[in-house]
Amino acid sequence: SNRNIFLYTPERYLPFNDKYPEKKFDFIFVDEVYKIDNSFIIDEKEQENERDIAYRIALTVMLADNNVNCLLAGPYIKTHNNGSFNNFLKYYGFRIVDYNDLEIVNKRIIDITGKCNIITDNFDFKYDQKRNKKVEIYTLVKSIVDNYENTIVYCKSQFGTQKMAKVLVDKRAGRVNMNERLEALIQHLEHIFKEGKGKDWIVTKALKMGIGVHHGCVPKYVQQEIIDLFNNNSLSVLIATTTITEGVNTSSKNIIITSSKKGSKDLKKFDALNI
Repeated sequence: SNRNIFLYTPERYLPFNDKYPEKKFDFIFVDEVYKIDNSFIIDEKEQENERDIAYRIALTVMLADNNVNCLLAGPYIKTHNNGSFNNFLKYYGFRIVDYNDLEIVNKRIIDITGKCNIITDNFDFKYDQKRNKKVEIYTLVKSIVDNYENTIVYCKSQFGTQKMAKVLVDKRAGRVNMNERLEALIQHLEHIFKEGKGKDWIVTKALKMGIGVHHGCVPKYVQQEIIDLFNNNSLSVLIATTTITEGVNTSSKNIIITSSKKGSKDLKKFDALNI
């Protein structure tokens, strides 16, 4: 008909454009615009990402039409003192609309880097910096879970998520709501590797305890299933790297930030706000 909406990932848009080059669009909306600039790489490793390359190529193809209107969305992009990004905006005639000062999530931030007592409406928590950090995180997670709330635990690396998962699994810190969907995922993962090694995978073990593990080496379809199970209250804890900042929405009421790093790099304000 005359009025249509097309929804595409960059990877799927490119072959569509090759097949139907005559198709013209009146309006294009593009999310996650930080991907055009490598200084905003989300992965813990500083390397080119194939999806980001596809994103930039698709954006270039779409903007080749001088008659198209386009809205690029952040989030949390600072445009001042950003040479390459500003050059891009100027070249294509974009106007900046800055909503960065608006908080899109209501939050209460509690700093527990030093010795302190925390009293909330739901639980009391005492933190002593002299004690083992992992023990303190376990105690905090257990307090949250015992109050029938859920939490994300942010770790700086894939290795960090696995170590944290092992601690929480060994101490049975999670709360699991076993159902057919979760059982099916666990059975699938138990047979995903040769010789039944999937049973020993920390991702599989954690799921049995109500804990999801989310990082870049977990297959995308498993990541998505874990997020859905967390949002449906089948899982009470989600241990993750910055992979949760890319196209992921959760129902989490709490998040515990265990590090100010992303891999070996310091977290930027952009990363922290997205986390």
